[in-house]
Amino acid sequence: MRRRGIALLLAASAPLALFAPAGATIRRRPPVVNLVINGFRYCRKAPCNLLDTAYLRSPAGGSLFDNKNAFITIKAGSIVRWTYKDTGTPGCDQFNFGPVNCPGHEVRLDNGTAGGGRLIGFAAARSSKVQAISWYIPPNYAGRTIRYFCNINNHWAFGLTGVLKITK
Repeated sequence: MRRRGIALLLAASAPLALFAPAGATIRRRPPVVNLVINGFRYCRKAPCNLLDTAYLRSPAGGSLFDNKNAFITIKAGSIVRWTYKDTGTPGCDQFNFGPVNCPGHEVRLDNGTAGGGRLIGFAAARSSKVQAISWYIPPNYAGRTIRYFCNINNHWAFGLTGVLKITK
């Protein structure tokens, strides 16, 4: 009985790759790079600061100035996840009176036009649930530099811009 228990334990703990057919690939979950949206900025960890503005965006679209120290390097084939944490001062949650209202933030890819490009997602302000925006970086994006921003109420003008440097 004891030998059978040990054999079952070893079999259960053996990597599944040992039993895969020759030439088979085992899918792994893509790595996740966690970022935050905080203080009208995108950064790695709250609290974000003024130096986390990755680029100065032109009203016509595109970059007027790059802050390479705020660029975030991420491997192609990864998932980037921005979690909304803009609840403190001077956060979006604080702006909710009269005509001054912050509904939340978005992540929009910058394609060099005033309206920007593809909307990746939206995170609502003052939500009782954790708000997060996730995006899978395709493997063929290696070598690209991707600028993104929040176009809600021109939040990019307050510094809500980011840059991803995609590597292999």
